[in-house]
Amino acid sequence: MKEQENNFAGYIYFIKNEVTNKYYVGATVNFERRIRQHLCKSRYKDWRTDLHEHPENYTWGILEVVYADDFIDLNLKLCDAEMRHYEKLSKEHQMFNMAKPSINTQRGTKYSDERRLKAKEAHIGK
Repeated sequence: MKEQENNFAGYIYFIKNEVTNKYYVGATVNFERRIRQHLCKSRYKDWRTDLHEHPENYTWGILEVVYADDFIDLNLKLCDAEMRHYEKLSKEHQMFNMAKPSINTQRGTKYSDERRLKAKEAHIGK
């Protein structure tokens, strides 16, 4: 799935557990990669482990394709759309997001190899 428009910002997507009827809402610029990440075995003992072990219990899809006029607008529009869809779904369904979505000013930030290595080392064993 590749977007051709220059002002493409990202996708708002959902994952639904068909057994419990719980939803997860997220935002990403690469939907296929993000779903593969969710399907990979997780070190956490929560819904992500269940998703890896029982993918047949889950469905997923795109709720909205988000466009932005410029880079600054990109973060705000993506976060706003994610929060809007979370609020709408959470009125009717239980959610399994670990936290309510909020403005994420780090989204889209490019870090140096050194910074990514430090972050990786800081999270080892947690």
